Amino acid sequence: VYAIPLVVAGFAGIINETLDRILLKQIIYDPLIPGSLHKAESEVGIYSACYKLAMLVTILLQAYRYAAEPFFFSQMKNENRNKIYVQVMNLFIAFVCLVFLVVSLNIDIFKHFISNENYWGGLKVVPILLLANIFLGIYYNQSIWYKLSGRTMFGAYIAIGGAFVTILINVLFIPKYGYMASAWATLIVYVLQMLASYFLGQRHYPIPYNVRKFGLYIGGAILFYFIGNKFQTEHFAVQFVLQNLLILTYISLIFLIERKGAFGSILNERTF
Repeated sequence: VYAIPLVVAGFAGIINETLDRILLKQIIYDPLIPGSLHKAESEVGIYSACYKLAMLVTILLQAYRYAAEPFFFSQMKNENRNKIYVQVMNLFIAFVCLVFLVVSLNIDIFKHFISNENYWGGLKVVPILLLANIFLGIYYNQSIWYKLSGRTMFGAYIAIGGAFVTILINVLFIPKYGYMASAWATLIVYVLQMLASYFLGQRHYPIPYNVRKFGLYIGGAILFYFIGNKFQTEHFAVQFVLQNLLILTYISLIFLIERKGAFGSILNERTF
């Protein structure tokens, strides 16, 4: 009974991660329209190639899950377990936000991992997918509540709901927006899953996460990304230095906060 919902959740999770590329081809391709097969294959090729750059965060998430879940279970009898869960979440979000910035602001370097230059036009989906994986990672962290409490059925409900929304958004918006609809669907679904898990968790197995700090880390990363995008110059070296100075600034701010510096003392006063 404990494991069956987790199997269902895992299957629904696979749908969330892979179905967009299947739907992308099936929806765009129309045998009655000349050239639609080529367009469909091109859209899938661009999206899949750019998706691989976002896989950098996905790989980190998988490695993290293998290490984190046994650790979380080992802390079940620790009186300070909730404090530990919160600290782990803080550091996790800070790290994946840093990866988001490093890849997004250095996309002109990372794009060379895509050998076909014709696919570079789809690089605009990479920050969206990276951000989506940040929220997926937060959801994975939060999912410990229904595993520790034995309420694994909630995990299945959340995952199935996410799969339904994935299908709905892709079916409705792929015809007009193509692979951009798939990218935004991924982000929206992972945000919704994270929110559902958070509110259900606070009701059934409350962990006092510092939501204000989460918002600062994620919002700060997004803000720095948009600022960095303004540093577009004809000189790659200048652009590289300016954008990576932003990354170093972000690291410094995270360090100050986690060391309970000027900002940390304020942020740590309140949790939700």
